[in-house]
Amino acid sequence: MALKSELVDLIATQEPNTTAKEEIVVVTVPMNFLRDPQQRGGTLRLHLSIHQAEYLAAQIQPVLVVARSFRQQRT
Repeated sequence: MALKSELVDLIATQEPNTTAKEEIVVVTVPMNFLRDPQQRGGTLRLHLSIHQAEYLAAQIQPVLVVARSFRQQRT
């Protein structure tokens, strides 16, 4: 088990699913632990306010540009 301040790396095993539950955005992702992919991780369900979801979407857009440029450099 990780310490309270320790980061736990997870890897998505399937595509994320997003839904709206009234004024809450729910992101659901099946996960495994990155350190030990054989160990069953479970499903992460993240409940975000509209503001938090908009903030996350804005954070992801520029990171996608960087990730795509790294992918293009490798090919």
